[in-house]
Amino acid sequence: MQLLFTKWGDQPHWHIPTQLLGEDDQGVWLGVPEGTVMWRPGVRVETHYAAVILVPKDSPFVAMFMDRAPRLEEPNPPVVYVDMTTVPIFGTETITAVDLDLDVIRRHDGTVFIDDEDEFIEHRELYGYPVHVVDMAEQSCRDVVAGVTAHSAPWDGQAERWLAGIR
Repeated sequence: MQLLFTKWGDQPHWHIPTQLLGEDDQGVWLGVPEGTVMWRPGVRVETHYAAVILVPKDSPFVAMFMDRAPRLEEPNPPVVYVDMTTVPIFGTETITAVDLDLDVIRRHDGTVFIDDEDEFIEHRELYGYPVHVVDMAEQSCRDVVAGVTAHSAPWDGQAERWLAGIR
């Protein structure tokens, strides 16, 4: 299963090869084994950690849960990284979504913050995000921050059982 992100206006963005792990009431779970190569125009990254990705069926975000221990070069790495997106579209071999810039991140120490707010402001003007898309991304971001902070589902450790299958 390929997870394909674009930026607004059908500009190519991240391409992530994944393994379909299963589905539950939260959505579809995808595996990203250690050593997976992800790419976007001009950037190629090989993961040094295992991860699972939750793609909800009807919510405007995609969440990655990473199995990352602190290292000297990165003492407090992200362990949850949530992209605010359009509602994902499920195909037979691909899942696609438009990345809307806003990200919610939880670090290893539990710190939760919003990233790329400046990029969101810049791109909504530059690319002309419709008002309903801006409102959707901002509301989704607020909801995800609240859920990640409160450790409510699916931010309550549910990813651990999926991670165990690809470690």
